[in-house]
Amino acid sequence: MSFAHRTNDGFLALTMREMGASDTIIGWAWTASSLSEVPMFFWLSKNGHRFKELPLLMIASFFYAVRFFLVSIVSDPLWIIPLQLMHSVTFGIFLVTALRYIQQLIPDAFRATGQAIYNIVWSCLAGLTSGIIGGWVFDTWGAPTMYRIAAASGLLACVGFLLTHHFQRSRAG
Repeated sequence: MSFAHRTNDGFLALTMREMGASDTIIGWAWTASSLSEVPMFFWLSKNGHRFKELPLLMIASFFYAVRFFLVSIVSDPLWIIPLQLMHSVTFGIFLVTALRYIQQLIPDAFRATGQAIYNIVWSCLAGLTSGIIGGWVFDTWGAPTMYRIAAASGLLACVGFLLTHHFQRSRAG
């Protein structure tokens, strides 16, 4: 899922530019995504404890797949703006829930190390691989294919979270 997210971070502006977007439209797309996550962060800070982490991560992954598939099929850059509003359901849920899940998995004595490793994977490793692979796919087959691969990555993450959830439930029950 990190790969999908970071691919969008690296290539959204280029994709929109290829669609003919102005700097203003690109700016509005980024603004929409940034503003949309704030209510989700607030809502999850108040209500997130009511939900299990893996199902929330499945939801975020699924909507990453939907979001990036839709980006792959639109041709008018104005449609990217409402699609970027899905950032609240994708990144908004993912960030808060992933950090909460790490707190459950990692013992207190190693929590800072666990969060550092998460940050390295999310920021560095995913950014590096999405830049290299995403750039190659973008140059070779174009933005739609790159976004479809990002969507597939989101679906793969969704399946992974689903299987992990079922495995943990079967072990507990």
